[in-house]
Amino acid sequence: MTPVLRLWTILTLLTLLTPASALDATLQRFKESPGLYYDHIGEAQLNNTECKLLTYIDLQEADQNLETVKKYAQLSMEFCNRHVHTYWINLTDCTKITCYIDRQIKEVEDLKLLVRQLTGVEDEEQVRFKRVFNFIGGITKYYLALWIVKMPVIMLKRFQV
Repeated sequence: MTPVLRLWTILTLLTLLTPASALDATLQRFKESPGLYYDHIGEAQLNNTECKLLTYIDLQEADQNLETVKKYAQLSMEFCNRHVHTYWINLTDCTKITCYIDRQIKEVEDLKLLVRQLTGVEDEEQVRFKRVFNFIGGITKYYLALWIVKMPVIMLKRFQV
């Protein structure tokens, strides 16, 4: 061992041990596990706390990113369909893309719809569709309630002897 290497080793060792002594910590090796030891400070009290996390997500940016991915996927599929027999090196990638890409985009769009429903932000077409069905549902409830109220009276009149 050269003198420079010895000096470097000693300085490194001192540098590593200095923070340990500054923390007033000592290392002690145990031959056996001493078990669990603690100082009794007081009784533990259970605290039932509910935390709510609120995050803001820019859904327009997510929509733009999804549209970009869909365009890229469509271009990749078109490339694979055009060059299916010309570049054999791309055959395995093209086979993988054509099998999975439609299903994965469909899953992401389903998740997008779920997020839209949970956040209350929906497309205008979906809102129009819901309004029509809500209107039909309201009319149906009205006539059903009317029928339930008037039906016993009609039945009593019909079956009176």
